Amino acid sequence: MYQTLQREECTREHVVAALAGLRREWQENTSGSLLDVEASVGLLLSDLALALGLDAEERYQALGPALYAELADALQPA
Repeated sequence: MYQTLQREECTREHVVAALAGLRREWQENTSGSLLDVEASVGLLLSDLALALGLDAEERYQALGPALYAELADALQPA
């Protein structure tokens, strides 16, 4: 799993590290070029929000109520 940021660490260096971790995770789970990968924008935004260490309220604000609710429903254990 990619490294998440802590609130007190939010520097450009840490943002770059979080994005690089997210990219590495995608590369490890796909074959070929990342430019050819078809993916859910909603899930990518959620992964990015988590990688940046956003808490639930911040994720709600960043993703918007509709996407936040859709993700909550989709990611619930069966």
